[in-house]
Amino acid sequence: REDECRKFPPMQSAAAGLDKNEIDNALNLTKNSIINFRNKYNAKICLIYIPSPATLYSPNSFSYKNYFPSKEVSNVAGHANKKKSEYIRSKFSSISNEIGIEFFDSTEYLKKFADNKFIHGKLDKKHFNSDGYKILSQFITPKINGCFNKLKIPN
Repeated sequence: REDECRKFPPMQSAAAGLDKNEIDNALNLTKNSIINFRNKYNAKICLIYIPSPATLYSPNSFSYKNYFPSKEVSNVAGHANKKKSEYIRSKFSSISNEIGIEFFDSTEYLKKFADNKFIHGKLDKKHFNSDGYKILSQFITPKINGCFNKLKIPN
């Protein structure tokens, strides 16, 4: 990645500290929250999935910090993270289809860029750097415009 080597602290990942049941519970809570928000505000909603840094950079293994119940640091294999990421994205796609909202997964689009350069900050490795935000906006803009034009939001 641009002849740059970085040492990563614990990375955000695809729910590394959660088992399948906990992931399903979290996704169900998210689904219900989206439904409640949509109903309460008569909102038009599109869901854009933004993957974790560990999913984008796909290291062979990495550490992550568990925040609940303790703040211990653990390790996870890259292939295990990839499998969880695919599961989460598949479930989000199914949930979105079930509740009638558009779902857009930015993972593969962002990964094309992350394979060649770092799109996350040097100091704040959890958030995009300026290149990352530009790349993400290039993905999101046509999706949002298409989604909301399709949904016919009143002026």
